[in-house]
Amino acid sequence: MNKKEIGLLFSRTDMAVEFNRENKSEKMFGVSSKTSRYSCGIEQTCVELKNKNSLGRKGGRYVTIDAPLLFDKEGTEGQELIVNMLGSELKSLSKNKRNILVVGVGNEGLTSDSLGPKTLDKVQISRSFEGRKLDGFPVGAPIVSKICPNVLGNTGIESYDVVISVAQKIKPDLIFVVDSLCARSVSRIGQSFQVSTVGIQPGSGVGNCQKELSMATIGVPVIAIGVPMVVQVFSMFEDLVGSFDMISEDSFYEVVKEIQMSRVGGLVVTPKEVDFIVDV
Repeated sequence: MNKKEIGLLFSRTDMAVEFNRENKSEKMFGVSSKTSRYSCGIEQTCVELKNKNSLGRKGGRYVTIDAPLLFDKEGTEGQELIVNMLGSELKSLSKNKRNILVVGVGNEGLTSDSLGPKTLDKVQISRSFEGRKLDGFPVGAPIVSKICPNVLGNTGIESYDVVISVAQKIKPDLIFVVDSLCARSVSRIGQSFQVSTVGIQPGSGVGNCQKELSMATIGVPVIAIGVPMVVQVFSMFEDLVGSFDMISEDSFYEVVKEIQMSRVGGLVVTPKEVDFIVDV
C-alpha cells in the first residue's frame, strides 16, 4: 500500500471531485468527468456517476467550482463569475419547478457550521401563510419558502424529521439544502463550491451521520449546495507530510494509524478567519 492509498483509506471528503481525482485507475467504471477552465484561475468540474460506480458514491451529478484566488485583493471579478456560474447551475436544476423549499442545515452557534442558517438570511421568500404567492413578485416566479431545522444536539430532532414534516405539509416540487462540507485539502476551505443532485447527509462532515435528505427519503428531488469549511486533522498531516520522500510508506502508515486511534484523530479543524469566509 503506497502513501496515496493510505491517505484514501484514512481520510474522508464530501467533495466528489477530490474522490474522483484521487482514484484514477484503469478499473474506473460508471464515472465520467469534464473540467472547464475560466478566468481568475476558476475551474468547474462535472462528475457524473451511474448508480453502480467504482468510486462507491451515490449515482448522480456533482458539479464543483474551484476558485483558488477568491480571497485575493483583486478577487471581485472571480466572485462575480462564481455567482453567475452557481446561478446558472441552480436555474437549470430548478427549471419548471413552481414550489421550492430551501433548507439551511447546520448550527448558527458554531461558525464553521453556520453556512446553512446564514444563507437562509439572504433567501427571499415568496410564499404567504396561506400557501399563496406574495404580491410584488414577477409573473411566473416560483413560490419559495425556507426553513432552518437547527441541529440534533440543540433540538433533539433530526433534520430529516423536520424537513419531511414540512415537505408533507407544503408539498414542494424541489428542495435545496445548504450545508457546510468537509474537504480533504485545506486549500479548498471557502474556495470550492459543490452542487449535487444526490441530496445530503447532515452531520457526515464531523462523523455524526443522520438520515439523509434525498429523493429516496423525502420523495422530492433534493439539490445539495455545499462549501467546505472543515478538514480532518489527518488531512492536514497528509498535506504537510504525505509527499515527503524521506518518510517510508511503512512509517507513514504507522504514524497515520496512531493519529486515527488517538483523540486527535477525531478532530476537525477550520481556519481562524472562518467567520469572514462564511460571511462572504
